[in-house]
Amino acid sequence: MATVGDLVLVDAWRLTRLPGLTGPAKIEVHARAKLWRSRFGRRGRRWAVEARRAQLDDPFQCADMLLAPLRGQRNDRAVVLASMLLGLSGSVGANATQAELSAAVRPPVTAGRISQLFATLQDRWADDDAARTLLDVLGTAVDQRLSELGGVPPSTSLPSIC
Repeated sequence: MATVGDLVLVDAWRLTRLPGLTGPAKIEVHARAKLWRSRFGRRGRRWAVEARRAQLDDPFQCADMLLAPLRGQRNDRAVVLASMLLGLSGSVGANATQAELSAAVRPPVTAGRISQLFATLQDRWADDDAARTLLDVLGTAVDQRLSELGGVPPSTSLPSIC
């Protein structure tokens, strides 16, 4: 078994007989399998996530709403970083490290500076009602969807979790 989908395909009776699984681990695996079976929709012999979407604006409008409180200062690296995180510029991956982000900012900055820029983004978004509301709605939607999926989404659904 390599994925959650593989686990939920195992018959419940066979789960109780898995070699090397005893005590609390056995109870946990059985409980998670039961939870995931109830949360995933089944299509044929495969398990798949049921598509549900949060009620959010167009992604570009959301990005613009998040960039609005950041604009105004010339050569502001916080705007550059936010644009990269929102996928509007650059080509960093979704799981980029601070070192990768620092190298992608032009001109490059240190990884420590990226940490400071994240704090700047957090402060500016917290001070802006529209950005704060959008981030709260998005956070709630992600938390709800992760909860519906038993806390473990399949990797194929991560980009479209809401």
